[in-house]
Amino acid sequence: MDRIEAMRIFVRVVKAGSFSAVAHELNTTQPTISKKITHLEKYLGVKLLRRSSREQELTDVGKVYFLRCQGILDEVDETESVIRHQIIAPQGTLRITAPVDFAHSILPPLLKDFLHCYPDIHVDLVLDNREVDLVVEGVDVAIRIGELKDSTLFAKPVANSFFCMVASPEYLKKYGRPSKPEDLTQHNCISYSLHQVWNLLINGQSVTIPVKGNIRCNSGDMILESVLIGSGLGVLPYWLVYRYLQDGSLVQIMDDLMPVAVPINMVYLDKKYLPLKVQCFIDFFKPKIEEHPAFHPLKI
Repeated sequence: MDRIEAMRIFVRVVKAGSFSAVAHELNTTQPTISKKITHLEKYLGVKLLRRSSREQELTDVGKVYFLRCQGILDEVDETESVIRHQIIAPQGTLRITAPVDFAHSILPPLLKDFLHCYPDIHVDLVLDNREVDLVVEGVDVAIRIGELKDSTLFAKPVANSFFCMVASPEYLKKYGRPSKPEDLTQHNCISYSLHQVWNLLINGQSVTIPVKGNIRCNSGDMILESVLIGSGLGVLPYWLVYRYLQDGSLVQIMDDLMPVAVPINMVYLDKKYLPLKVQCFIDFFKPKIEEHPAFHPLKI
């Protein structure tokens, strides 16, 4: 027995005041409706209606059941309405995680446009350079840079992250422009924390080059700022520096030796039952990134 259907028929009978009226409404017969109410009463083990040849009235327990059924059915209808609306118009909080520097450099204008298209969605950003656990931290979609580890997660490639070696014009004027790996020993190389080597591509092979410098940092933004003021050379993602290359604040050097680009993926939990808000974000984000100048270096 479908209990929700039985509740609906019972509530309709009470409101209509007759079995025949409900039978006509549902395009069935009066005995069919009567049997459904009888089956419901047997299932519950109580009498819900006192019936006569002309009318029926609720028993005391029937009155309680009627009120409870109305509340339950209202909740069911409201829940179904919300779900149908979400299918038509995405809404709710979309929790996104991304690396800190990438988010600062790329996301603000894209999120502005996305939220303009989907005003019923609210974005909750989790900015972290570590690999956030989507399940534990309730994240809907992660933007990840680099080769993905084997996992049960689903991923959609969106672009490649290229690298470039940069310096300010003032630095190059003062210390000269390196043209080959050996020249780097004569320069102040600003590196990421725990890394005193740079990986360069020499004759098609990745080669580790030891470098030295008086600044190391775990923030690409901080390395960028140091390079901009002439403190030294830096190897940074193109998407982080492209604006400064365009306006001349930075100069790209040794571009033929930069390492192979790494992939940028959007990672999410469930491919089959992907929430509409997540699907909308993926569909919006992918072409925007593919077209973005930050992922199309002028020199490679």
